[in-house]
Amino acid sequence: MRSLVQATLAQHLLPLVIPEFPGITVGGAFAGTAGESSSYREGLFEMGVEGVEVVAGDGRVAWAKEGELEGLRGSFGTLGVVTALLLRLRPAGGWVECVYRPVGNLVGELRKGIDGEGWEFLDGVVFGKGKGVVCQGRCVDEKTFGPEVRRRRVSRGRDKWFYQILERVSQTGISVTELLPTEDYLFRWDRGGFWVARYAFPYFLCPFNRLTRWALDRYLRADVMYRALHFSGLVERYVVQDLGVPVATAEGFEEFLDREMGIYPLWLCPVKVEPIGAGIYKDKGDGGAEMMVNFGVWGLGPPGKESMLEVNRRLENEVARLGGFKCLYAQAFYTEAEFWNIHNKAAYQELRAKWGAEYMPSVWDKVKRIEGKEEKASRSGLARLKTKLVEVRPVRGLYGVACAVIGREYLLREPEEGQKSA
Repeated sequence: MRSLVQATLAQHLLPLVIPEFPGITVGGAFAGTAGESSSYREGLFEMGVEGVEVVAGDGRVAWAKEGELEGLRGSFGTLGVVTALLLRLRPAGGWVECVYRPVGNLVGELRKGIDGEGWEFLDGVVFGKGKGVVCQGRCVDEKTFGPEVRRRRVSRGRDKWFYQILERVSQTGISVTELLPTEDYLFRWDRGGFWVARYAFPYFLCPFNRLTRWALDRYLRADVMYRALHFSGLVERYVVQDLGVPVATAEGFEEFLDREMGIYPLWLCPVKVEPIGAGIYKDKGDGGAEMMVNFGVWGLGPPGKESMLEVNRRLENEVARLGGFKCLYAQAFYTEAEFWNIHNKAAYQELRAKWGAEYMPSVWDKVKRIEGKEEKASRSGLARLKTKLVEVRPVRGLYGVACAVIGREYLLREPEEGQKSA
């Protein structure tokens, strides 16, 4: 995604929606559902795609335009491989004016922002019950602002993580206006993976400060951090969910999350969801767009496998009850019957036949919960012994980091200013 942003910004243009991490691929954003702070106006990333080239499951190469795109959106690569896309672009400046305001009712403020004018970006973070920060932004010409408006960077190792800036606003109760370079703003959540990387510091008994964040910066970017989390198996102990509910029910859902889980911070991002026609997602049939609020729920879950399963199942059931959706990149705990009750199996099977992909793994095959390391370890005495040794803190975490380093994932990031590429 970084290459796309840099190429289009050079022409003073941007796609309608840019996902928050630079390592997300353009094809993955189209096929896997992606939204960000411009989504309250523009919808999901795939709604800005006007055509795609696909290598279908049967090997043929086809160009899909409007009318065929609907089935490919959200198909998670199970119908074919996307090799080229035609994107709508919009004018963009080199800087983003950002305004952060402390609020007591973030959902209410987001609803006001949805109906307002003059802003291109809208999202927010809840740091605790009644402690939110709403963020609004728009592309601007930096020269029209005087020196009293701060110019800030958030992409370099020596910079603060973006969430720390918002946390400070929540603590002081003082609104802040500042300018960020457009690329910094678009990928503002990359360092620290929103805030999830902060959990690594107490796990490794490491202080969380400016020096340690700088020293470990290469390993605390979203791509490397999440790979290390999965390699280590520690992801099994965390709730990792993106959940969308209708805006009218969002306040109640926030109360549910506070009561049932108490995980903070929470990322809230309003998203305009367009009817997408035939495909894996069921169409509600009213023909109009619906405003949803996406909740990013990422944090340490309750101890024990059964407790983790229960809390995730309660989340899925509540979202379904409210008529919402969940992003399928996240952990899925549905049974197969439940999954297809929510999704349109008949339409999806027709698409698999159309694209010659019936032999390929289905969306259900890709998103279903896979037996975790701890469950596999229960099968034999030797495996249990090995797992107990790995469980010694911080062996498991070091193993995950080592896998990411050996795989050289940490070298995929663009070098900072003044650094030479390897």
